[in-house]
Amino acid sequence: MGASNSESLQEQLKRAKKTLERTGKSVDRLIAVLEPTEQMLMRKEFQTRTVLDPGQAKVVLCLEEELASSKSFRKAISKLSMTKPTLVKIPEDRNSRLTNLTVARMIPVEVLTKSEGQVLVVNLQRELMLKQLEQTKSVVLGQRYYLNSNDAIVRLSAALESQGINVLEDQGLYGGSVLTYELVRTLEGRPQSTVLEITLSKSVAENTNILKRVLESLLSL
Repeated sequence: MGASNSESLQEQLKRAKKTLERTGKSVDRLIAVLEPTEQMLMRKEFQTRTVLDPGQAKVVLCLEEELASSKSFRKAISKLSMTKPTLVKIPEDRNSRLTNLTVARMIPVEVLTKSEGQVLVVNLQRELMLKQLEQTKSVVLGQRYYLNSNDAIVRLSAALESQGINVLEDQGLYGGSVLTYELVRTLEGRPQSTVLEITLSKSVAENTNILKRVLESLLSL
């Protein structure tokens, strides 16, 4: 290859490199411009699958649609004489990290910014437990992930026990869900936010009167 041809090829490579660099910068700018739109569309899509029922109390309950729509839960909510909690009903699998992350990021925008003072956010779950725990109408307070809640856990435990409910604490199976982790991570910068994880035994979740006592205990904190 002659010297002139070699120089010509080098010039072409330099021009191609500069073109690629300009294209890369243009793509980066385009991504930056489109990112807010993508987040907005993602948020709208998520909200069409998630139901937010605003309440008057500074208590937010995150729970699966199945529990929120159950006959016992609806009756318990209707029987509350005090102000109602805000319900975030999640129809998707709560094992999905994307779902949990979006829920956690949605709550401050939709609820917390409208509240003053301490706000309690509860990941409320329902599980079929061992026979002994079902027979004693048990409620498990998660101790693996929580936020600003040491005093809240003590007060809630005392309130539930005074209602004849068996209260247990757990750092494992019933104490470390992905949603609770995302809630704590998202809200840990807000000193007025408390995050708790509560798992109801099936016998509690299906008993309107006991479930009402649980809700009243949360609203009284």
